Amino acid sequence: MLNGRVIRVFKQKYPMDYIPNMEETVKNEVDFYAHTIMKFGIQHNLW
Repeated sequence: MLNGRVIRVFKQKYPMDYIPNMEETVKNEVDFYAHTIMKFGIQHNLW
């Protein structure tokens, strides 16, 4: 998908009130990658 973004989804789960530490988070095991267009997700209130 041209002009799309690749989203990296990690296996580790966190509670909703967790304040992420990005350096720690990116070291976790990746579950999958998804290629998507962010604009549509934002327009449809998906993220």
